Amino acid sequence: MRRLEEEIDKLDQDIDKYHKYLESVSIVLFTSTLGCWSVTGNKYLQLVAYYLSLMLFSRLITSEWKQKISFPKRHRLIQRKIQRIPDGNDYKLARSFQCQKIGKKISLWRLPFRTPSYLSAVLFYLVSMTVFLYRFVY
Repeated sequence: MRRLEEEIDKLDQDIDKYHKYLESVSIVLFTSTLGCWSVTGNKYLQLVAYYLSLMLFSRLITSEWKQKISFPKRHRLIQRKIQRIPDGNDYKLARSFQCQKIGKKISLWRLPFRTPSYLSAVLFYLVSMTVFLYRFVY
């Protein structure tokens, strides 16, 4: 039983750490996107700059966070363990409540509220890339 509490706490801490990491890395994407705007005169060079920015950012996100199991899968595994606890148990009710709170943290609908600068940087990159591609083609 104690191990289940530790698993829930560990998942909760890992989610918080990952969201903080995304927030801190978002500045890299934002500044590299600004750098792509500053490349003028050569469309192909600017295309390479956008591509390199995307690769750098992708590398930062994937290299730092090396979890073997995704957050939703870890959450489902914990839910299954909680379901195996006999009904009518206060311990089960408390762990179910904790698990519901974690489920809200990993919900995609709540992600903009938990990582606003990350999503802003990604949107800025996507809009910038779209504008660039439109100008590149036309």
